[in-house]
Amino acid sequence: KGVKARSTLEKARLSNPKNELLWETALSVEVENANQAGWRSVMIRALKECPSSGLLHYHAIMHEPKSTRLSKAGEYLKKLPHNPWILFAYAQCYEADLKLENALKWYQNTIENNTKMSLGIADFYLYFYAFLVRNSKIELANEVKNEFLQSACVYGSLWIKHRKDPQNWLLSTEEIFIQATNELLQSA
Repeated sequence: KGVKARSTLEKARLSNPKNELLWETALSVEVENANQAGWRSVMIRALKECPSSGLLHYHAIMHEPKSTRLSKAGEYLKKLPHNPWILFAYAQCYEADLKLENALKWYQNTIENNTKMSLGIADFYLYFYAFLVRNSKIELANEVKNEFLQSACVYGSLWIKHRKDPQNWLLSTEEIFIQATNELLQSA
């Protein structure tokens, strides 16, 4: 399975070497096949081809050992200031370390910069909402949900997984939002 996927992705990347989503998919193939050396090799090439990709830098940060993630995020934040993906990595690192006030601040910065840059990444809202619900900040969580419903965010792997699921074709945006965040809450 991995060999065929690698070959297909390599052909696609030859045509579109600057496409960060192709590189992200190549990284996920290496993760699925538990190929650490392959992942590192693909990541090095990806960051050379797409040096300003916050998405790829996010994956590089989250693939680091937990103890070095914040320092790596700081390094990348200097290269890509205000990039929502880097801010999102900070939020997740602080959440994992149970530094909840810092996590809250970085999630808010992520949403703010996602809006400013018009990236439309729904997953940021999903993770932020789940964080708030886990920490009993229901009123703020409802504000985040309402802000999402007013936005035009349609991107992100978790959001697309639920939005494009044929079983969800009759569900409203709010119902899909709740369904996706419930998946996050159950996996935590």
